[in-house]
Formats: sequence, structure tokens, C-alpha cells
Amino acid sequence: MSQQLPSAGHIICRHGSHVLIIRRSHDLDTWPGFWSFPGGKIEDWEFLREWAIRETLEEVWVRVSQDDIVENIFVETRTVQWVKLYYFWVTENWENMPENIEEDKHTDMIWCNMDELPSPFVPHHLCAIDCLKSGNTYTELDVAP
Repeated sequence: MSQQLPSAGHIICRHGSHVLIIRRSHDLDTWPGFWSFPGGKIEDWEFLREWAIRETLEEVWVRVSQDDIVENIFVETRTVQWVKLYYFWVTENWENMPENIEEDKHTDMIWCNMDELPSPFVPHHLCAIDCLKSGNTYTELDVAP
């Protein structure tokens, strides 16, 4: 029996030194009240990039073309439960003006300087920012005791 590696995909919309971030609702089960990037867990029959692009449109009304992806970042995390791989795609071009479409899932949406991110911020998303600033495409986050 094979084991599936849990995965999630996110889009980082970058405008100069600023990125588009959303604050997760306090009613959500995972990372309530934390800042993050649009996207989420993969569902059956979609490639991660397709999923992240669709979720970004549904969450913040930003339409990203696969041709507009300029960077890829991979963050691997290890917890006591599993190893999980998060994919982040960076774009500097998109259609539509960002808008918080899913207000029941996200309480705020802002453009923020990458050097002045609000707190609390989802830790593996912070790792993606560190990669973006340093030019790395892969990092690991070990949160297992």
C-alpha cells in the first residue's frame, strides 16, 4: 500500500516588495486568525498548480495564468503526524483587482511589505517569504519535537 504525501498549493501575488495576504477567519479549524497566502489543500483530480490558481480566483478574485508564474517555491514540513509539502507559485501579473470574496473564511486582505509582515503568520508561509527574499526555491521546516 502506498502512502500519499499531503500537499497544498498557494499563489503569491507580488508587486515590487509587497505581497497580497489574507487573514484566516477565527472560525477555521487550521491556523485561525493567522495571515497567509491564497490557496489550500489539494483535492482529487487536479494538479496542484491548477488547484492553487482556481482557489486564488475563488478567494480573492485574482485570475492568474500559468504563463504568469515567475517562480516556484517548495516548503517541506515535518510534524509528529507526517511530512507535508507546500507549493508556492509566484506571479507578478494577473487579471482583476483583488477582493476578499470568501469573507466567511478570510476576515482581511492587505498588500504588505515582505519585510514588515503582520503577526501571527502561518509558519510555512513565512518560510516561503524567506525563500522569495533569498532566491531559494526549497526549504525545510521541522516542527516535530
